[in-house]
Amino acid sequence: MKAFWRRLFSTIILLALFGFILAGPQTYANIVFNIVVILFSYAAVYEFGNILLKSGHSFSLRRTAVYVALTSVLAAFFPAQIGVLLPFAAAAYVIHSWSRFLTGKNQEHAMRSIFSSAFAYFMFSIPFCVVIRVYQAGYENYHILFLYLLLVTKIGDIAAYVTGSLSGYALRNHGGNHKMIPSISPGKSYEGAVGGFVFTLLLSYFLWPLCGVETIFGDFWTSMILGVLLFFGCMAGDLSESAFKRTCKIKDSGSILPGIGGVLDLVDSLLVTAPLFLLYLLTCTSKMPL
Repeated sequence: MKAFWRRLFSTIILLALFGFILAGPQTYANIVFNIVVILFSYAAVYEFGNILLKSGHSFSLRRTAVYVALTSVLAAFFPAQIGVLLPFAAAAYVIHSWSRFLTGKNQEHAMRSIFSSAFAYFMFSIPFCVVIRVYQAGYENYHILFLYLLLVTKIGDIAAYVTGSLSGYALRNHGGNHKMIPSISPGKSYEGAVGGFVFTLLLSYFLWPLCGVETIFGDFWTSMILGVLLFFGCMAGDLSESAFKRTCKIKDSGSILPGIGGVLDLVDSLLVTAPLFLLYLLTCTSKMPL
């Protein structure tokens, strides 16, 4: 019961925070959004690296977390130029890491650390920059697009969980529901995936017209394609994190969010869906420059 109340408290705080980001006074909402994303980018990388270190792998923890956070700062202050600035930020990180390798005493350890840390840098910096770009894009309705991305990603995942739980209860006398990949995520079932998929398509279909950008990006087929991309992207992100934690024998990525876990547990699906979302929109129009 205590876990439920902790989770409820964290959920209320997060909903209030994102509600202000979406509907608050624009100046203050932008400031709060930038602060949240920068802190989340640092915390997610820190949790990821901490899991690797605890499982005996090499990782440049603070350096990688700081560089990802600094890259998010660049995206927050120069969103329209991030397509140009990101390669420079990545180059600075790689050069710094390589210089540490050349001057370090334990070069074998440093080499392993470089590869795992560089992978983490790109894996986290690109999605967080994309989230900032979607939020701060030059059209006044793009805050609604940010809301669309969050809702379709997260609520579709919740719908899969609810559908899977209900189907498991309904089929309890017949062996329960059919597990997808029990070795990675014992809770995911085919019944839940089908329910989540259908709900995601319906949610995408009804939410997309509210974004008010059909003349730019298209209407029905855009909503359907995005629904498919975001659902499978969400599933891929969630399963990837589950496989990562199971391989490292870790249950939760952290404890910063009571009842929920770590920031990595919260943003895992967005690491995949955010780049897919922007990539598809960029292929549909030339009116949204990087």
